[in-house]
Amino acid sequence: MVQLPSDTSKYHLLLIDDHPIVLAGIRNILEIYAADSAAKALELLKSHDISICMVDIELPDMSGFELIEQIRLLYPDMRIIIETMHSEVWIVRRMVKADVDAVILKQSDPENLQEAIYSVLSGRKYFCPHFRKCLRKLPPEMPQVLSKREQEVLKCISEGLKSNEIATKLYISVNTVEFHRKQIMLKLEAKNASDMLIKAIKSGVLEI
Repeated sequence: MVQLPSDTSKYHLLLIDDHPIVLAGIRNILEIYAADSAAKALELLKSHDISICMVDIELPDMSGFELIEQIRLLYPDMRIIIETMHSEVWIVRRMVKADVDAVILKQSDPENLQEAIYSVLSGRKYFCPHFRKCLRKLPPEMPQVLSKREQEVLKCISEGLKSNEIATKLYISVNTVEFHRKQIMLKLEAKNASDMLIKAIKSGVLEI
């Protein structure tokens, strides 16, 4: 077990989650505030001396990643823990790039949550075993080979839109849509449309 700082009374934790997990044993160590939205979290941060923010990435009014960016801007020294049920490739990549102090997946044991908080209080980073397993399985990141327009077309395809619908939505011709479709297939080395979407999702190029 990670050694705790001698005086934990000065540490306050803000849990930001619209479906809070049970913080087993933590209430005996830290004073905990809770917010079920980003707006409420930011209000609590203004009015209380918060030491750690535990953020769910799926909030009703803002992405958890966007909230983390705001917290870092307003409170550069804030220690941040992500807790989430999501382990999709693109989510894992974003969590890594967010460079937070700890990551806990919601299927983790309560002991993992305690270890995460203890580690963060001690100035160390912590990734739960489930998240470390996700990192080991993470495929190499594909270079950003798709243009902005190709990414838009790919997103529309993933939503089930037909070429004429994509053309209308993006204000381009059907021929242009078909050209971008072929370019995406070539760049992702896809055999067909289904293979294109699968490869885009697995590589993290496409977020769904």
